[in-house]
Amino acid sequence: MKIIRICKVSILVLSIFCQAYVFAGGPKHTYDSFLIARGTHMLFKRIEPGTFIMGSKDEERRQKDGPQHEVTISKAFDIGVFEVTQQQWNKVMRKWTWSNPARFGGRLSNPVENVSWNEVNEFIAALNSFDSSAV
Repeated sequence: MKIIRICKVSILVLSIFCQAYVFAGGPKHTYDSFLIARGTHMLFKRIEPGTFIMGSKDEERRQKDGPQHEVTISKAFDIGVFEVTQQQWNKVMRKWTWSNPARFGGRLSNPVENVSWNEVNEFIAALNSFDSSAV
């Protein structure tokens, strides 16, 4: 059984850097594929602890943007490489008889949207409790 702890933000925020890295031919071995149901996987990127500068330089930022500041990630976590698709959402949430919440249905490969903060937290809890060996 592989337990993956997921940052809540990864469900709602597009991981542009990771997508660009994949499309640019980055090494495939830097991502973990997690089987959530027969034929349905999710890709994750491990974010290691470290420190970085967040924000734009004073001369580059808009007035309403905050100043640059140092951010420290003290604990490693896994973040989704791509948005959660409607198919992935339905496979993970199936044990709660939830219907597809997306307004823009039609294609299960579309990102899931129209979900609340509480629903996202339940999705993460369900995903963190998944036992891929039982799939």
